[in-house]
Amino acid sequence: MLPAGNDSVIQSKLAVQVPSLEPFSMLH
Repeated sequence: MLPAGNDSVIQSKLAVQVPSLEPFSMLH
C-alpha cells in the first residue's frame, strides 16, 4: 500500500490511534 519507510511511521500512529490494529500491524 505505502512505502516501507512511511508504512512504519503510519502503522505506529495507527497503533496509537487504534490499539486494535496492533496485532494486525505485527502480522502485516
